[in-house]
Amino acid sequence: MSFTISNLSVSLVLSPGRKHHWDSFYTYNLTEPNGAVYRVARSLFNGAKEGHHATNGVYVGRKYLENENTQQRLQQYTTQAYAKERNDRVHNEVRSIALIKSAPVVPTVSPHQVLINTLQAQLSASNQIVAQLQQALDQQNQDINGLRQQVVALQNTINGLNQQIVGLLTQVAVIPGLQAQITALATQVTNLTAVMMRINARLGI
Repeated sequence: MSFTISNLSVSLVLSPGRKHHWDSFYTYNLTEPNGAVYRVARSLFNGAKEGHHATNGVYVGRKYLENENTQQRLQQYTTQAYAKERNDRVHNEVRSIALIKSAPVVPTVSPHQVLINTLQAQLSASNQIVAQLQQALDQQNQDINGLRQQVVALQNTINGLNQQIVGLLTQVAVIPGLQAQITALATQVTNLTAVMMRINARLGI
């Protein structure tokens, strides 16, 4: 059973009472508009003090079955009367019930977002290498030829990143959130390229 009250999506799950407990229980599963899921168990039968019977996973107190044909009364109660009482209780209590929060729904990461994250990690690594190259040039602690080889290899990496970003922009042109992230990546590549040009000039590349 499921329905919606006050922007809460409600589903009902029946759970049998435990041995030596006189009440049966039902469980609310509530889902808020933001995707958070809550659960809470409530007692359905209060005061059924003489034990319980079960059929199809539903427990009812013996007081509902006394002086009647057990199977016939049980069948009647677990259909019409039980459904009415269950529905009335759920609708009346769900607005004020104490909620027990469970883990929120974890959003799925799109392939485009995965690629963006990968490009960002590669750009971060390239920035670290550029910083190291600049420090090495300032201190003149490394061989110029070795630096030139690193710069050429790094320039190839940056060119490849730029090509991936251009291609990605054409794929997600209609997705504003992703497009903004990719544009930010492109800006980083532009800035990194400007730094590389200054390094190239100092190395005579």
